[in-house]
Amino acid sequence: MKYMLLSKIMSNQPKETSTIISSKSGLQYVGPEIDAMAAVASAHEARSLKKFEAVLEQHKQQLSEDPIIQFHLSDLNETLLEQNILRRSHRFFLGCGETGST
Repeated sequence: MKYMLLSKIMSNQPKETSTIISSKSGLQYVGPEIDAMAAVASAHEARSLKKFEAVLEQHKQQLSEDPIIQFHLSDLNETLLEQNILRRSHRFFLGCGETGST
């Protein structure tokens, strides 16, 4: 189940994880690992690096035990960091254009 959730997160479909978790078959697997993956999906959906890092710290035991999960979450962390940098630099350059020579 956690790998199914991971695949939805990594394929940029974090909203679908809540549907999977709340399905009849998903309810059989409810527990700390699934809660951790739901929190990762929520942080990814919000595109919040700060929230993602907090989730990694809060669910450290569940997320760092599995090398496959850990590898992909490291990749996701890099993606969120890159998006954050691009967003900030885009805002910076837009701001510079507005205050240019008039």
